[in-house]
Amino acid sequence: MEYYYIEFEFCSHESLSRLIETAAKMQYDKEKNTEDIDNKWIKYFTEQELDRFNWPTEEEYEVTRKLLGNVYIKVVPSNEDMKDEWDIYSMFEAIKNGEYDIIGVKHYGEMTYRLEIDPHSYPYGGINSLKKLVTCYGHKLIAADNGIGRIQENDK
Repeated sequence: MEYYYIEFEFCSHESLSRLIETAAKMQYDKEKNTEDIDNKWIKYFTEQELDRFNWPTEEEYEVTRKLLGNVYIKVVPSNEDMKDEWDIYSMFEAIKNGEYDIIGVKHYGEMTYRLEIDPHSYPYGGINSLKKLVTCYGHKLIAADNGIGRIQENDK
């Protein structure tokens, strides 16, 4: 069976291993419909990876705290360069509620891997949150197939 996928060039074996582990844990929690009340998903990311997400500034902190409750919030001096980027909790929510199963990360070529998913139906919520998951670990997107065929990332 061929699954939908996000194809990427991996940046390091350590980062690849951590992506594989994180994707498996997220799928496990999706299957069990487990709420992330202990904020365990955030612990799967290093400070460098967390820096690849949009975080509130000092001025935005109180509003963010009221919206998110008692979760880890990193305060940044500026997020001007992150206007269109995901915040990590939105990514978590999109993955948890995505109408798909995460199959896992599969080796596809010499430096190429795919994060594969099996959607429950189409449309199923999209794969942008999974693209963000892959890139936050430092991997470079090559292409994706979200059900309409392979689309090269550099063709956008």
